[in-house]
Amino acid sequence: MEETEDELVPFARIVEELGWPAYKVRLAMGKAGKELREAKETRRSRSNLYPLAYTVRLLREGAQAESDASEVESEERVPFEQIVRELGSSPNTVRRYLRSARRAVVVFSDPRDNRKKLYPLAHTLKVLRREETRIQARRDRSREQGAGYWLAVAELKVAAAHLQEISSSLATAARRVSAAHGALRKKPPTATLEILTLPDSELALVQPLGVLVSPLRLTYWKAVAPELAALRGEGPSPEDAVADLRLKLAASYRQLQQEPDANPQLWELMNEIIQVRRRRSKNGTLMQADV
Repeated sequence: MEETEDELVPFARIVEELGWPAYKVRLAMGKAGKELREAKETRRSRSNLYPLAYTVRLLREGAQAESDASEVESEERVPFEQIVRELGSSPNTVRRYLRSARRAVVVFSDPRDNRKKLYPLAHTLKVLRREETRIQARRDRSREQGAGYWLAVAELKVAAAHLQEISSSLATAARRVSAAHGALRKKPPTATLEILTLPDSELALVQPLGVLVSPLRLTYWKAVAPELAALRGEGPSPEDAVADLRLKLAASYRQLQQEPDANPQLWELMNEIIQVRRRRSKNGTLMQADV
């Protein structure tokens, strides 16, 4: 039979190495599930072969875990504070060990208070001392020149992946912010106000004139009448922008009244919106205001 790094052996050899009854070995293999590795001896053979060292180690660990589980159920359950006293470490250090070894730690709820946790004493101390030894060994390796180099390389690889993830998230956020900025810049917030009178006492509006007020610059506003888009009022506040537009409406009307050919289209529009007030003469008749 061809050997590799781990010798492939039949079921009987596994039973022999473990020294267990055959039925117990079959039960252990069933519980191992997908972790169990097997191969066919030949294409026509129905018997399976198993990597010897790997299979024996896997089944023994499974049996040990079952034994540990039964022992844990019967162990004394103590609060976190007693675990700290038994280990002789600071509470923060014990919490750090519990976090890093959380998969191996068994926790029960306190029957008197579900918010509190209880730990099986012997099992928890065993796991945490093993974790303490592992962390200390890692620290010792980091102090050695060769091991420290490879640990630094590994940490750089992890940090590079983390930075790549962060940069990708930042790029996505930047695109969203830029899109939101462009959308807001294209559609600045507007308010609608009305002009009821003009500053020239001889001029009157045919009807209230609707005005759109929107931001112009950081601290400046503009006011525009849709009917007279060529004219725009500006000011440090919406009210100042509307007041400036009122002045420009009156001034533009008077200017075009003198020179209507300068902008016939605007003059026609203004005549539809603005009219000259009529005043009464001494004998009570209405007269148009002097131009």
